[in-house]
Amino acid sequence: MVQYFRLVGLALLLSVVLGRVANAASFNCDKAITETEIAICADPELSALDGLMGAWWLSVEQPGSMLNIQKRWLTERNECLSSVVCLESKYEERFLELDYEVLRMLDRHLDDVVHFLRKDVHYAYQTSAFLYMLDGANLQVAVIEVPNIPEDLDTCHRGNVEAAVSFNSQAFEDIIGIVVSEDLSHPFGDIAQELTTFTKWAGHGDQSHKVIYVLINKEFIPYKVYLDTCLDSKVEYVPIWTYER
Repeated sequence: MVQYFRLVGLALLLSVVLGRVANAASFNCDKAITETEIAICADPELSALDGLMGAWWLSVEQPGSMLNIQKRWLTERNECLSSVVCLESKYEERFLELDYEVLRMLDRHLDDVVHFLRKDVHYAYQTSAFLYMLDGANLQVAVIEVPNIPEDLDTCHRGNVEAAVSFNSQAFEDIIGIVVSEDLSHPFGDIAQELTTFTKWAGHGDQSHKVIYVLINKEFIPYKVYLDTCLDSKVEYVPIWTYER
């Protein structure tokens, strides 16, 4: 009984001090009672992972077929009690079973870490990425600003290319050539700082372009756009556009 009241008291305290973190979990942290629930509400990383898990579950079209599996996972998760390391590993393992990877990226506008679920689809000659993020209690597709570079451009003249480049927002679906760079020294931990895409121009020899993105207000914004012009004799990218951050 003493243990019960201790947990209840801690849950009530957390509901007062956690604020934004409490809202990220998939359940109401004001009603957190168990050691596991309290640990999730107390830790921003666990809270974000739980929010993603809850949103994924809401997105499942036929949850009945996976109900028993998810119940077994919840039982195993709760056996971690309040161990943050154990709980994080359980979430990571479950997402991997579902073919998702958790991507943590620094938002330079919010100065905070945003969590995404990344799913890669492998084709014969390329891999495409899909990114999903938390929107309230639901998953939504992330947004990316994509440069449009007409492939019939005369790439021998940089001025022509700069004038022709335009950008449009689109869903982060079926995006090829994704490379994520991480900064292990960042105070937030092992967090992605930039995301790079690479696009090969079909029917244009070795010509291609790559774009480096940063996350700003939960949207992927081009930071630098590089073009492999017709002037080079080897793969050498020329920067044609830079976002001042």
